[in-house]
Amino acid sequence: MSNIVSVVMLIVVSALFYFLVAVIKNIVSRLNLKYTLKIKYGNYSNHVECNKKKSEVYCSYIERKVHRGPNVVHLNICTFTYRTSAKMLVVREGWFDKLFKLIGVSSEFQTGFSWFDQRYYIVTESDGAIKKILSNEETLNSIDALLREGFDYLKYHDGVLKVGYSTFSGWRWFTSGVVERCTNEIAKLRELVESGLSPNRKVRSRPFVCCDKADGYFGLYINLPDKDLRRHPKKWVRQRAIWLSSGAYVAALGVLAMIIHIWFSPYPVIDPELVVSGSLLYLAIPMMVVHLLAAGMHLKGRSRSHKELYWITLLSSFGYSFIAALMLQIMNGVFDASPLEAQPTILVDTGYSPSAKGPDTYSIVVKSWRQENTERLDVSKAFHSVARNRHNQAITIFTKRGAFNIERLIDYRFND
Repeated sequence: MSNIVSVVMLIVVSALFYFLVAVIKNIVSRLNLKYTLKIKYGNYSNHVECNKKKSEVYCSYIERKVHRGPNVVHLNICTFTYRTSAKMLVVREGWFDKLFKLIGVSSEFQTGFSWFDQRYYIVTESDGAIKKILSNEETLNSIDALLREGFDYLKYHDGVLKVGYSTFSGWRWFTSGVVERCTNEIAKLRELVESGLSPNRKVRSRPFVCCDKADGYFGLYINLPDKDLRRHPKKWVRQRAIWLSSGAYVAALGVLAMIIHIWFSPYPVIDPELVVSGSLLYLAIPMMVVHLLAAGMHLKGRSRSHKELYWITLLSSFGYSFIAALMLQIMNGVFDASPLEAQPTILVDTGYSPSAKGPDTYSIVVKSWRQENTERLDVSKAFHSVARNRHNQAITIFTKRGAFNIERLIDYRFND
């Protein structure tokens, strides 16, 4: 039990540390933006001359309170092109993206320019317009120049071209003149994008609210929005259903294993935490990795493969955890050829735990025959009723070593 408590405490401390780092990032980034921009919160517009055309560019510098948490500052710069169905999202390629690429799970659009593909992750439906736009190295240089300034993402959707940054998501430093430089660069990028578009009607998008809207892209692979990735072939839908069903099937078997363990507890052990830790390390995690690799290789190259793996991971991790624990406990008993050992000890106390969803638990506490002070053992209701009135009397616990050195409880008797 102490091992489980230690793991839980480590997770809690790690989460608190991560949140503390995020808060510090937010505070420092806000100070950096305030010093760099030297402008007040609000929306600004600017007219930029580009190729003898006036390009209207908007800058939004806003502060919002996240529920009861700290204030978060957003910096957005956007402009508007012809309204078309073409869309894309460009973010920095993080370690999670690189890991999924390594195992062959990647829906990323490749431009063919290695310097850009290694640095950024592109989410798009890969229509002809986007391919034409991203085949131009001058366009890629313009995107790179904008994101190198410190922005989290570049988004092109519904005719709106936008770069954005949130102080709660990044730890990047802006330098003075960033708004002026990016205003000119995004106006230049707009001309390059429009040169690759062939709209039926040259109608520009003008929803100013899009610039004021704060999107939450900060490089999390599994949090990219579904609305940007709608069209999928029938074959992909079938594959998706098969692998999602496999995750649900494993989760259902996990529920069954949990019920068997609660109600029947085959081959009971004295240290259940050893079963939990051993099953996770040697059975559950390897089985889950194999499952994910198989799913990933089958779903690779699909625009939502990372979404499916997220749910498969969630379902299978739950299922494999309980399946592996039950398997290890059963194998520890079935393959146990060790001799029966008698452990003389003294009864210290008894315990009773009622349960609304499972069987009631009856236990005894005895002096340990190992290095611990006491041992708590689950016993039958009949033995518990006798033991309640026989505290401090001699009792013998019969155990076996177990096939995996996880000591098993065989029997328990009073010496008289």
